[in-house]
This record gives sequence, structure tokens and C-alpha cells, in this order.
Amino acid sequence: MGGNVLYLDSSALLKLIVVERESAELLSFIAGWHLHAVSALALTEVLRAVRHRAVDEVDDEARSRAETVLTSVALITVDEELLRTAGALGPPLLRSLDAIHLASALSLGDDLAGLVTYDNRLADGAVSSAVTVHRPGWAGEGRHAS
Repeated sequence: MGGNVLYLDSSALLKLIVVERESAELLSFIAGWHLHAVSALALTEVLRAVRHRAVDEVDDEARSRAETVLTSVALITVDEELLRTAGALGPPLLRSLDAIHLASALSLGDDLAGLVTYDNRLADGAVSSAVTVHRPGWAGEGRHAS
């Protein structure tokens, strides 16, 4: 992984929108990268997650931050080829949406520098596909912390 593009999954994007324990370290970490990419799938996942949390006008700020974050990253198109790749990827326990994220990251080829996720199954799938996994500030159980 000698590339220059950092891939972020939806779990990482949400930490940029809603302040969580890892948010500050994540923000500091990704500031070191000029190019960030996400699967177009993240548009739906992130906006649905923000909507799910929305209960009052304070959450309008979260929705606004979500739009800002989502427009500041490169979107990787989810097409039939990517979906077929995702269907054939990684360990059997890799869930469908995680497989789409992993296939999206892998579609960057030599430009991929690493993948930021806080999801254990996606992290395991990425490692099994020889992708460097980053989890700034992560204190969860399992492997692949950085």
C-alpha cells in the first residue's frame, strides 16, 4: 500500500459528523492525507444514520455536517462490476455492505494507501485482502488498531 488515497467507510465518516470518543484522533489522522475516497454507498448509510439519530433542531447541524463531509470526499461509483467483485470477496462472514466498501477501496488499486474503519468484520476482510487498516483512537476489542 504505497498509494496516496485514504479510503473511509461509513463508520469513520460518522465519527467526523457526530462527536465520538475517536473523533479527534480520526480528524487529526486524516488531515495528513490530501485525498479521501468513499463508496457511493456511504451517501445512503451516513444520511440514514444521521436521520435515525435526528430528534430535534440540533440534529439539523449534524445533517449539515454530513452534507459537508460527503461533498468533501471523492465518491467511488457502485456499478455492476464492483458489485460482482464484492460478491466474490473475502471471508464468508464479511457482510454484503462491508464487501461493497472493501471492493470500493480495492478499486483504487495502487492509489489506495489504506482503509479507515471501526467495523471489525470489514477490518478483518481488508486485512485478508492485504489492505492496511487504520483505526485512529480505537479502543475496541480485536485486532488492527492503529
